[in-house]
Amino acid sequence: MLKLIAIDMDGTLLDDNKNLSEDNINSLEMLFDRGVEIVIATGRSYEASKPYIDKFKNGVVEYLICNNGATVYNLITKQILVDDFLTENQIREIIDLEETLDEFDIHFVGDDKIYTYKNPIGKYTIEDAYISFLKIYFQTKDMIINNKRITKALITAEENEIERIISNIPENYFQKYSIVVSSDNYIEILNKNIDKGHALRRVVESMNLNKEEVVAIGDQQNDIGMFKIAGTSYAMLDASKKIKAQANYVGPSNNESGVAKIISKLIEMEKSND
Repeated sequence: MLKLIAIDMDGTLLDDNKNLSEDNINSLEMLFDRGVEIVIATGRSYEASKPYIDKFKNGVVEYLICNNGATVYNLITKQILVDDFLTENQIREIIDLEETLDEFDIHFVGDDKIYTYKNPIGKYTIEDAYISFLKIYFQTKDMIINNKRITKALITAEENEIERIISNIPENYFQKYSIVVSSDNYIEILNKNIDKGHALRRVVESMNLNKEEVVAIGDQQNDIGMFKIAGTSYAMLDASKKIKAQANYVGPSNNESGVAKIISKLIEMEKSND
């Protein structure tokens, strides 16, 4: 029996124009009325997620996993369950990647702000600020290194450059950090064992749920961790073959209210099992 559904935001719950359809809203509210726990899991910050959460009836979304698992909120109790930050040494080490990789753009996120030392500011940093509703602060490297509230770093590049950059990151970085591709143009670097999957596990365990009672829906590499926690997982139609291979099923497109259609299918399956 379905008791919790965890859903990615960009590319899954939202369409490519960053809109949240009425069908998706109504379907999640219907699940909520049936007693299903709704969890939104996103690479976005709290401020970047809130305009969409506010479109639901009060209380529909109880848990919000932000910054790819670095921050977890209980929106009902107003508690922060997880709040993880990079240390000064870690930020310095991430900045040092410039000596290893070809020229790339990078910015850091913390306390619902974007920080960068890059001048000129990269176009995907500007894009991230736009879609996330966050302000960009230009700071020196030392100022960013000394910031105690940085949750993650984002390396940004053209889509055809992302795989090359990933392959050139030294192996020891993958041992020290959680490094995930969160969109066609973003590589995110967080503390080790910080990802959507670990965050979702914490929520699932707090509710004493079995794996078979959990469904996860996503479209990017950073959603695979959730797939492993859930008994049933769906990759969106426009996800890559690699992501689809990690999911139990492939759902419709996010541009066609795919989440609503998946929920309709889940309810049909539950009724047939009654």
